[in-house]
Order: sequence, then structure tokens, then C-alpha cells
Amino acid sequence: MKSASAGAHSDVSDPKGLFVVGVDLASRSIRLCSEDPGTGEILNREVSREEFEGLIRKRGGPSMRLVMEACGSSNYWGSIAEMNGHAPVIVPARFVHGCSSGSKDDARDAECIWQMGYVPKIKSVRLRGAESRMALALLRFREAVLKGMGGLANRIRALSYELGSVSGKGAPAAVGALDKLCEETEREAPGSVMSENLAAVSSAACGLMKAITKAEQAIDERVMSLAESDGRCRLLMTIPCVGPVAAVAISAFMEDPASYRNGRQFAARCCAVPLHTGSGGKITILGIPPRGGMFIRRILFEAAMGMYNRVMRQQKDGREGKGEVPKALSEWIVSLAGRMPVKKAVSAIVNKLCRISWAVLRSGRPYDQEKSSLVPPSAMGPDGKVRNARAMRKSAARKLLQAVGKLESFLERRKGQIPAGDDT
Repeated sequence: MKSASAGAHSDVSDPKGLFVVGVDLASRSIRLCSEDPGTGEILNREVSREEFEGLIRKRGGPSMRLVMEACGSSNYWGSIAEMNGHAPVIVPARFVHGCSSGSKDDARDAECIWQMGYVPKIKSVRLRGAESRMALALLRFREAVLKGMGGLANRIRALSYELGSVSGKGAPAAVGALDKLCEETEREAPGSVMSENLAAVSSAACGLMKAITKAEQAIDERVMSLAESDGRCRLLMTIPCVGPVAAVAISAFMEDPASYRNGRQFAARCCAVPLHTGSGGKITILGIPPRGGMFIRRILFEAAMGMYNRVMRQQKDGREGKGEVPKALSEWIVSLAGRMPVKKAVSAIVNKLCRISWAVLRSGRPYDQEKSSLVPPSAMGPDGKVRNARAMRKSAARKLLQAVGKLESFLERRKGQIPAGDDT
């Protein structure tokens, strides 16, 4: 496809002398947009994935500046382009959409992406290595598994509530309430349709609970192994309330601390810095933006919330001088809690954790309690090994499996009491 309009730039190369190509990535086809050096026409055509890979891997061809919109496969194609001597540039989608002047289609998207290649000082997305991508994928799968467990527990709790039973918090309590409900139903109406349906639901729930728990334990074991074997993670775990999951997430998300000028830049990358707007010399601070590194921010928020609760618990109990929370941090967090809501105070702690994480990895030295006002390290022992960071997770899994085992035992006893011909 050729556009009749001439290119907006007389020089088709960027300031570094590279031929600029806009790439609109998709699952089955890829759209390329560039400017003809001779005529100035905008060339816009669709190629297959195989043709695009052959173009990138072509030996002896000109080096290109491949401008791509950030998407699921942009890191993959960017890595291939970088290995073959090209300069990949990944542009955030919101910049590309702001450049569009008409209806949305693949050809117009590719042209907008190509135009972004000439914008000076464009904020691009840094290309991630394969190891970092796999580490983040592992943590995202872990998050999906935990969400599946929570969703299943809520479903069981809702069923129990509909049948007049109220369960406590947590998956073990939900399974326990379901077990009690099954026993009461079987005792009051043995062999009834309701009893049969409830037994079928309970059997399916037990199987899902065991499968999800097994998957969670396998992923946690792998995360622990990564945290113990990686020196960067061991450094990060010297920071208070930063455990194996948070350490692996920060290390994979940051990759090279030298790519950030200071800790505030990394905090902004993690969406821990509020936006601002201004006009006429007046600046207004807005809220935390719900975009960018939301995944890493959720993990850091859990760590910061643990720190906040620890300080508040210490203040409530009047326990001081035990080495759990230094006085300086306790005063700072108590001051935050006194003048702002809980989540805003926790967001400030997240910002501080981001800055300290950057400083620790940038310097290559462990967290120094004397230079900061955070809780003392608790995830690593003197031998450099991770302490019982997974003990609580194992304890929770043990309680859940015990509750599931009790329910399965009842279902097996019930199944043995029903004649073979009536067993559904």
C-alpha cells in the first residue's frame, strides 16, 4: 500500500543515521511503515511474521531503527532486532494513540508509530532481557494462582451462606464450613438430590483446592530458589519487609540500576510517584497513576502494608527497644498515620522502598540500618540464606490440606454407604 501524501520529513533517517521503520505488531500479520528515500512517499504494507523475521535477520542490509508500540511481543521482536544489529525502540501505546488524526486501523497505527520515531527525546520503554521476562512471568503466574484460590474460596463461602452457614476468613475456614454443611445435609436428608449435588460440588472443590495448592507450592519453591541463588536478590532481602517474592520482582523489574538517574526515577517507573498538572505557574499534585508498573506496585504495597502494620502494632502495644522497629522509622510512620489516610501513608512507604532498593543495587552493598530509618532486616540470616520466609505459606497450605482431607474423608465414607446402583 502506497500513500499519495509525501513524507513529513525530508531526511528519512533519524539523527543517528538509521533508517526509521514503524512496526505495528499483531499475532498473525505485521504492518510496516517507512518513507521512500527517493520519492518521499510513505510506504505502508502488511507482511507475515516469517517475512518480518527474515527482514530483521537479513545479512548485509541497512541498520534500521525499528519503532514498535509496546505490546505482548514487543520485547521478543526487540531482542531479535538488537541481536542482528538494529536499534529497537518501544513506544508506550498512549503516545501512539495521541498521534493519530483519524479512525483507527492497522495502516494508520503503523504510520503513527513511524512518526513517533522522529520525535526527539521520546520516552521509550526499556527492552527487557529473557531472564527478567521469565522471572516476571513466574510471579504473574503466582498471582493468577493466588487469585484462583481466593475466587474458589469466595465461591464456596457464597454457597455456604446461601444454605444458611457462615464461614470465617480464609480458604481453610471456607472448606471447613462446607464440610459441616455436607454433614448436616446428609444427616437431615440422606440420599436426597440436594445432598447429592452438594457432594458433587464438594468433590470438585477439593480437587481444585489440592491442584491450586500444589501449583502454588511449586511456584513458591522456584521463587525461593531464585532468591537464594541471585546475589542481587540477597542484597534486596537485607531491606526490611522485602522477602523473596518482592526481591525477585524488584530485581527483574529494575534489571540495570544504572539506567535510572536516581531512586525517584525508579519509583516513578513503579508508579509510586503522584502525577501533577499545572497552568499559569500553579502546580497541583494529583493521585498515584493507575498505569505502568502496577504489578510491581502491588507487590511493594504488600511489603509496605506489613511494615505499617508492624509499626502500628508496636505503638499500640507500647513495645519499644526490642529491635523490631527503630525509633526513627516508628516516628516517621506514626507521623504519616497521624496526618493522612492509611493507603496514602502506605504509598509513601512504597516510594521509600523503591528508592532504597535502587540505592542498594546501585551501590552493591547491603542495606545499612544506620543510614536509614527502616525496620531491621528479617528475611536473611547471618549465613546469607533466606530465613523461614516460606514458613507461613507452608503453614497456611498445611491447614488448607488438612481441611480438604477432612472433607474428602467424609465424602469417601458417604460414598461407601450408598449402594453401587444409586451412586451418581
